[in-house]
Amino acid sequence: MARHSYDKAMYRLTTILTMLGNGERVRPPELAQEFGVTVRTIQKDLFERLAQLPIERQEDGSYLLTTQYRLATGPRTDETIVLELLASLVGQVHPDYRNTIKRILRGQPLARQNFHIELGFEDLEGHLDTFYLLKKALDYRQSLQFRYTTKHGKTGDYRADPYRLANFDGFWYLMARDCADSKLKTYYLKSMENVRVSQSTYSIDQATEKAIQDIYGTTLSNVWFRTDRYHVTLKAKGDAMRYISRNPAKNMEILEEHSSHLLLRMTYHRDLEVLSFVKRWIPDITIEDNPQLEQKLFCQVETYLEGRA
Repeated sequence: MARHSYDKAMYRLTTILTMLGNGERVRPPELAQEFGVTVRTIQKDLFERLAQLPIERQEDGSYLLTTQYRLATGPRTDETIVLELLASLVGQVHPDYRNTIKRILRGQPLARQNFHIELGFEDLEGHLDTFYLLKKALDYRQSLQFRYTTKHGKTGDYRADPYRLANFDGFWYLMARDCADSKLKTYYLKSMENVRVSQSTYSIDQATEKAIQDIYGTTLSNVWFRTDRYHVTLKAKGDAMRYISRNPAKNMEILEEHSSHLLLRMTYHRDLEVLSFVKRWIPDITIEDNPQLEQKLFCQVETYLEGRA
């Protein structure tokens, strides 16, 4: 059996098994239409592939597990929480995924919406084909060729080995090793065009994988990837102190905690990261040990105020 057919059969059998395990009646004509197969195929599923289960035919032509036999259902509390969180999150990637998750989790007690989580994912409408293509290339370790427009408007052709699909601040990126200079870079998904999957495969570069773990897996969670890392000391008070103390960012370390303020150590790649963070919390955040950054901040604020005068 070809791999594609095997995967379809496994998905079909898993779905039927879940329905039976949850005490649902299954009807071959309906299942045949849902999965795009013949009624004979569904009957073969029930009486040959699932022959070890005590499946009984009902008077209305449906099939049901005997009342004395039920598969272990009733997920544990932690499993239920995970499923509910998954259902809440997945629709933010693309609206169609809401129906997909309902189909996959058919029969699970997810009718109530107990969680509301807003991560601000950008809408992938019009770019799902690219998303799926990148996922396929990742699965099979295939190199990519594509046309890309940088944030400065420069367009060029690229060849890269994909390592991750990543989401930073709600925006989707491809993390890939540029074949031209062997450097790990991030490419904004919606700026990628004419994406083609190469027939050639690549081997994971351990140095690149380690860089991903060291940089993105520990201190940083933004799109800018550079091997150089810097540190700056910040002082937080007021609202900034209250919010940061609740959940410090991955690149933020609390050095000292006082009743009136916090002293923080921020790890960053580019000055823009620090300046954006400080401007968000003005006047409750100050730069303590980097006059150059502080001067840049003064100039930006001054320019803004002059423009508003």
